[in-house]
Amino acid sequence: MMFPFGGITPAEGAPVRIAVIPCGFEVSTTFHQGTRFGPRRLLEASTEIELFDLELGFSPWDGGILTLEEPPLMDAAGPVIESLERLIGDQLDAGRFPLLLGGEHTIAVGGGRAVAARFPEVGFLQIDAHSDYRASYHGNPLNHACVGRRLSELGPVVMVGIRSVSEEEWRELPADPQIALFPAHALRTPGWQEQVVEALPPNVYLTLDLDGLDPSVVPGVGTPEPGGIGWNDLLTVLHVLFEKRQVVGADICELRPEPGTPRSESVAARIAQRICGLHLRSPHGRWEDVG
Repeated sequence: MMFPFGGITPAEGAPVRIAVIPCGFEVSTTFHQGTRFGPRRLLEASTEIELFDLELGFSPWDGGILTLEEPPLMDAAGPVIESLERLIGDQLDAGRFPLLLGGEHTIAVGGGRAVAARFPEVGFLQIDAHSDYRASYHGNPLNHACVGRRLSELGPVVMVGIRSVSEEEWRELPADPQIALFPAHALRTPGWQEQVVEALPPNVYLTLDLDGLDPSVVPGVGTPEPGGIGWNDLLTVLHVLFEKRQVVGADICELRPEPGTPRSESVAARIAQRICGLHLRSPHGRWEDVG
């Protein structure tokens, strides 16, 4: 049994607007192992942060956040993705915003499939150090290095913060009309967040690989890369995204807790808190009591 997000479970009969879904699936990680511990450690860290969000002016937990039990984990991505697709689909059908906590990035495919089956004109904002655009990796098309390619089969993908691609990916990415690429070195001009959001369709699924952030912000990831997105730039793009698009679901993946320090999971918990708050404050959050 994991801690509920923020240490809070909604009162019986209270509205639930957000479903937090932990999934520590980890099979295909290729550098530092340990993302399977990410959801548990994030949830533990969330019990130590202030629930009140100073910038938003309210506590997202007042809007109704329910943490679900972790689905059964298997040794192959296919069954786990199918299970997540059903689970997330059930939450969407109940009118809840799903926030998936990984685990390796492969689980984003389950969220992507669930939203693509329910929302027209849906696209994906992929914040990531890597394009994850391989058709397969080590003979596996459901590898964490293939997430961007799998999502592009469901709808347009806007990739942000990319700073590591294979030569083959670099040749193929410009030819794919489903991909809009904002590599990290192109994010030095003020206002890039608005350009990113303008490239997205009306409905958006957010997939956040924490290695998209600079390691100085979140060092505890499976495959760190220098030169990533900073904290304030991340918050800006999230605020613009939720203001100008309907965000229909999200995930936070690839947290690899570091021994002896909770800094990465604490930052990840704050990101999760802000995503929940921005959803509740948005026109699609169905909460009239936003402070």
